[in-house]
Amino acid sequence: MIAITKQTRQSTQVQDDEQFLQMMPAIKRYARLTFRTLPPHEREEATSEVLCNAFCAFRRLAALGKQHLAFATPLARFSVAHFRAGRRVGNKLNSNDVTSVVNQRQHGFTLQSLRSGLSEEGVLIEILADNKLTPVPDQVVFRIDFPAWFRLQNRRDRKLAKFLALGNSATEAARHFGVSEARVSQVRSKLRSSWQEFQGEAT
Repeated sequence: MIAITKQTRQSTQVQDDEQFLQMMPAIKRYARLTFRTLPPHEREEATSEVLCNAFCAFRRLAALGKQHLAFATPLARFSVAHFRAGRRVGNKLNSNDVTSVVNQRQHGFTLQSLRSGLSEEGVLIEILADNKLTPVPDQVVFRIDFPAWFRLQNRRDRKLAKFLALGNSATEAARHFGVSEARVSQVRSKLRSSWQEFQGEAT
């Protein structure tokens, strides 16, 4: 009798899981459409979170014997609303946590990784990623100051600086940008002086 009951429960759970798997593509499409304006990595993370939340909601319905009331679109809407409210699967809502969406909304700030928050200067920032020689405080200062200074430069100078930072020579830069090597050296010198001035150092 116990064995039969156990088998019945397992069979029912398998059926429930198959029902959710059939709804997954629709839930995923809804989430991706909702979060289409987010950067790719954030969109994928949000979509995964919505799927997890939807599955938890579905399992609660199944535990109450109401899985026949579960449909893809309502589950997706419910899960998106939870995600936007800062509710995450497996994590308690903590308004005092700096990574909490609720806390960020209340105090008007957002968190960004250095890589995702940067554009052209991101390549130059990554040069310090494996740096074992520069003291950590100096690395932190550089990571804060450099993007601010870099955005002050004109677009062409930024592209040239980025090209040189990748290890290309002045000759290759001159050929790539259609200028003379003297011009490359001139721009490089100008950028160095600008950085020193930005740092308050003597040029």
